[in-house]
Amino acid sequence: MNAIEPKAGSKGAKRRAEIMLIARTQLIETGFEGFSLRAIAAEVGIKLGNLQYYFRTKEDLIEALVRAEFADNQLSIQHTALSAASNEMGLKTVVKQTLRQWTSEGARVYAAMTFLALHNTRFQKLNAEVYEDFYAALNLLLAGLAPDDSASARRNKAKLIAALMDGSLFQLMGNTEEQPGPGAAPFLDLVADTACLIASR
Repeated sequence: MNAIEPKAGSKGAKRRAEIMLIARTQLIETGFEGFSLRAIAAEVGIKLGNLQYYFRTKEDLIEALVRAEFADNQLSIQHTALSAASNEMGLKTVVKQTLRQWTSEGARVYAAMTFLALHNTRFQKLNAEVYEDFYAALNLLLAGLAPDDSASARRNKAKLIAALMDGSLFQLMGNTEEQPGPGAAPFLDLVADTACLIASR
């Protein structure tokens, strides 16, 4: 990433966090097409050149947003994996909780990454990195559910569970009756049960 990383707690770190918060809101509200460094700078109350001190390009800022969004997602998965009563319950919780996160506001951040990954090598690499990290997080739970599996078998199961979740996300986003909430619980339960079947095969 080409963005400047100021020291934590510094004025620069606070400004960077403010820029990212406003940029995330803009990306969620306007999508990639409406995402503008100039508009973000104006809302922050700084000049475009000052914003570019922190994020030289639109791509730098979007990459920082994706990484921040995914870091929150990873922490949630790791916490669930470590605190679950069983590996099966942990996997079910991770699947349902992650799908709820993916269908919240953050979904637009991931959508921007996916869209950019179609044509941009930088975002293809970022997309691959995000998925590899996701597979590794799932591996914590898969190792407990199928301890005799090889690392390769667990990775393949993690990829299949990720594909199941990706497909489920598209179903949730495209079907207003299944939006996460009380009405989506049976669907989320089925996805989580299916993930456990994959894990235990």
